[in-house]
This record gives sequence, C-alpha cells and structure tokens, in this order.
Amino acid sequence: MNLEKLISFFFHPVFMPFLMFHLVLITLPEISTSVSFAIELAYWIVIISSIIIPLTATCIFIRLNKKGSLEMVTKKERVVPLLYSSCSMFIGCLFLNNLFIYAPILLSMFFGASIISLFASMISFFWKISLHMLGVGGSLGAFIALGLLYNNFLGIIIVFIFISGCVGYARLKSGSHNESQIYIGFFLGVFIEVLITVNYSSVISVISIFLSSIAPIL
Repeated sequence: MNLEKLISFFFHPVFMPFLMFHLVLITLPEISTSVSFAIELAYWIVIISSIIIPLTATCIFIRLNKKGSLEMVTKKERVVPLLYSSCSMFIGCLFLNNLFIYAPILLSMFFGASIISLFASMISFFWKISLHMLGVGGSLGAFIALGLLYNNFLGIIIVFIFISGCVGYARLKSGSHNESQIYIGFFLGVFIEVLITVNYSSVISVISIFLSSIAPIL
C-alpha cells in the first residue's frame, strides 16, 4: 500500500465523526465529566451510527449492484450510501439527544457531521466532491468553532490543518480528485461545521422542536 492510499485509509471520512468526538472528550474535561454517567453508551452510539451502519450499508449496496467499491470512485456510487450514512447519524442524534443534556455542543457537532453527509449525497447527484476533504474539513471546522467558544485548541487546529494538507495531497496524487473538488470539499466541510457548532444553542432548539413534532409518530 503506497503512501497516498495509507493516508486516505487512516483519514477516511467515515472515521472523522468518531475522531472528532473522541478528541473533544479527552481535551475538554468539563464536557467529558458532564457525560461521564453514559460515556461508554455515547461512544457506542457514535461508532454504530457513523461507522458500522454506513460501512455495512455501503457493502450491501455494492454487493446488490455487483459493482463499485468502498472507495466509491464514481459520483453515482456515492448517493445511496451517503444517504444511508446521513440517516444513520440523524438517528444517532436522536439517541444522543437524551445523553447530552449537559453537553449540547457535542450533539451539535455530531449533527453537523450528519448535515455534511447529507450535503455530500445531494452534491454527488451531479458532481464528484471530495468526501475525504469534507470529512477532515468538518473536523477542522469543529475545532475552529470550539476555539472561538473556549479560546483553546490552537494546537489541534494546527494539526488538523497539516492533516488536511496531507489528505488533499494524497487525493490529488492518487488522481481521485481535481483541485476544485479538493478545495470546495474542504471549505464546505469547514463552513458547515463552524456554522452549526458556533450556533449550537439554536441548533439544539431546532432538534428539540423536530423531536417534539415526531414524538406522536414514534
């Protein structure tokens, strides 16, 4: 496995929500303490909804269609798996909503990741945006937002800028994307996650209203 594939594997977009979630918990004791009563359950919800279900859905989709791969090389291969991924993370948000009463910013960050996945699915109808750069850009955006809110995270932000450069180089070097797909994916991921995380209180209100509206159905 060459360097480009190695970088693309380790920073695959499916791992980014979990990485973002884990880094926040280990760097912000006040948040990890507030969810300590259910932290193991929260980890499992994030892993199942953002990694296991999306990967399983993608494998089933590939097997049923007898074409494609986990790399999702063409834009048409991406639409359905990304929709499953987004729906799975939305459902994960419903479960996390009850756990993150005292840490709403965590729920907002995870909700941002599900919105990024939804945007990726819609864009993939007509254009092959870089999913890797959406993922790493979203993670960077979350920590930029946290930096604005907590006056912290400069070190992690610098690390993610470096990682973003490495991932972008790997995707270009492997011929998976052109420069516009790389840059637009990156900046869109940063923008969505910054916007949602900085305005987390408003986002939580919207999620609460949505849950109240569907409660009779559930």
